[in-house]
Amino acid sequence: DDTIPDLAGLAGVAIDGGAIRYSWTAPTDASLTQRIRIRKSGETDWQIIDVPSGQDSIDIPGLIDGADYEAQAVNRTAARRQSATW
Repeated sequence: DDTIPDLAGLAGVAIDGGAIRYSWTAPTDASLTQRIRIRKSGETDWQIIDVPSGQDSIDIPGLIDGADYEAQAVNRTAARRQSATW
């Protein structure tokens, strides 16, 4: 079975002025990396962030302090296959 597992446990918390820390449950397959997309609530354009290998969290700075944001994330293989469609 070559199914790529869905990313589990994505959670975000506001940190110092205009930044969010996203964390998730690390996949059991260490070869997988993660891709996160984020946007301000109500907007249509997403910012895509490829997370470096081996991380189970990432800080995203440069956001508007106090604004609401939406985020989605997937696991990815080295061949750029991902766990699910957004």
